[in-house]
Amino acid sequence: MPNEKTNVDQWVRREIEKLDIDYTEQTSSIKEVKIALKNASKQGGTGSGKPEFVFLVNDTLVVVEDKPSTSNLILLDEHDEVDLFVPKATANYAVNGAVHYAKHIVEKSANFKEVIAIGATGTSDARGVLVYLVSNDGETTTIKSVGSLPDWQVLSRLTSTSGTVQTSWGTCPKIKKTS
Repeated sequence: MPNEKTNVDQWVRREIEKLDIDYTEQTSSIKEVKIALKNASKQGGTGSGKPEFVFLVNDTLVVVEDKPSTSNLILLDEHDEVDLFVPKATANYAVNGAVHYAKHIVEKSANFKEVIAIGATGTSDARGVLVYLVSNDGETTTIKSVGSLPDWQVLSRLTSTSGTVQTSWGTCPKIKKTS
């Protein structure tokens, strides 16, 4: 069901549609992802996680969370890492919610061991978009800042070769594609 709550939802939807790819809202059409998001409520309950948007770009899974206010883009903890405290950080900050969902997916699925997590905020006057790469090697989950996303079209150039995800921001090391 489309999420029409805010202008930022509509803006993100338009940016994804420009990529000319299939996407879902508030769920995933990928059964394995849907199962991984079971009990992943960012409110801390037992409900399913419902990212604003989920889509694949060249076999790389992307989850997006958005918030209307730019002040709700990201909350870092005392170690300058993404705060994953549920529900304070995960429910109220775009990046934190996206990373929360991505972490559940990489830890609970067999075929998605790296996920791009995007937090988007703002209005036409001021917008913020940050990208994180969340990966799991079977033992450890790694959360790595990729940077800001000035143009959503760069997502169409995501590729995976020899254990790395290539982005227009550079190479994100230690990413293993699983088949």
